[in-house]
Amino acid sequence: MKFKTLFSSLLLAGSFLAQADEIHLKDGSKVMGTITQIHKKQISVSTKFAGDITIPMEEVTSYTTDKDQNVEFEDKQKLVGKVKFNGEDTQIIRNEVEPVKVNNIISLWDAGTEHPDFIAPVDPWTYKAYLNLSKRTGNSEEESFAGGVSAERKEDNSNFKVYFKFDDSKTINQDTGDTNRSAQEYILGADYETIWGKKKQHSLYLRTEGEKDNVEGVDMRFTIASGYGHYFVNKEELSLRARAGLSFRSTSYSELIDPLTGLDIAPDNSNALGMDFGLNFKKSLGAWANWYTDITYTPTFEDFSDFIVKHESGIRVPLDVREGMKLALHTGVQHDYNEKSAKNKDDLDTIYFLRLVLSF
Repeated sequence: MKFKTLFSSLLLAGSFLAQADEIHLKDGSKVMGTITQIHKKQISVSTKFAGDITIPMEEVTSYTTDKDQNVEFEDKQKLVGKVKFNGEDTQIIRNEVEPVKVNNIISLWDAGTEHPDFIAPVDPWTYKAYLNLSKRTGNSEEESFAGGVSAERKEDNSNFKVYFKFDDSKTINQDTGDTNRSAQEYILGADYETIWGKKKQHSLYLRTEGEKDNVEGVDMRFTIASGYGHYFVNKEELSLRARAGLSFRSTSYSELIDPLTGLDIAPDNSNALGMDFGLNFKKSLGAWANWYTDITYTPTFEDFSDFIVKHESGIRVPLDVREGMKLALHTGVQHDYNEKSAKNKDDLDTIYFLRLVLSF
């Protein structure tokens, strides 16, 4: 029984040695293992006794490979086969085909894998989706359902983002059963900027946004703005950008009846040229979080008291899910101030949020 076990072990060892690649060196030593790559005048070998090692080709006198691999030789020609190098001649051996003699092996790598010089393209697009869902009970019951999606493309000299977000909230009086719609807003927008300069400090931007708000009686508010942006700091861990430009805002209101008086309290439809100002700040707080602030201010030329301010500040805490997908926890505050809102409606909307954002 012991003899059979020993004999089996010798067979397995002999099988391994028969299948292993051999590399002979100038100092007379021999390396047994698997040649995984030949590239840039170096040969990489995976061994059982020393792990992965790299040997300069100038130290190699001969080698043979035991399995078919991708082989690149002079003029960047490619074949798949085994390689035998004896110090003078190099042969590529293919099944049932005469060996091909070549002058110089440029690269060798495993079949089914990319060339050693291959660099996987980085997808410039990032997609995000978030959803807020909260509920409050007591004397009144409040349900809030809000979320959004975005697609952002970042390149060396340009940024582009398109987004959609919504907020649908209502309050139910527990005593009377009456339902009051506290928010019903839908926003679709896009932002593009081209960047130049030695420090990437200059930019030109174009942004547009369409908004429908049934609570405020806004049937459609369309804004388009364009101008110059300047990055005071433009780094991965810290950025500060200011914008200034011109804007055009068109607002149409639906009928909005005051339940007490029965009168239409919606403002008149308007079209106005104006200014566009923006400030964006981002700062890394280490590996655990990022702080951000984004503000836009759009007054009209006709009446500087007719303006809209939008602000959002918050902290992102990254939570890794798996390769290719990331989860982050966002917490912060939003302000939406409209100086010309409908009568009996608050000019300022404030939202404190806690949301999960999935990026992929």
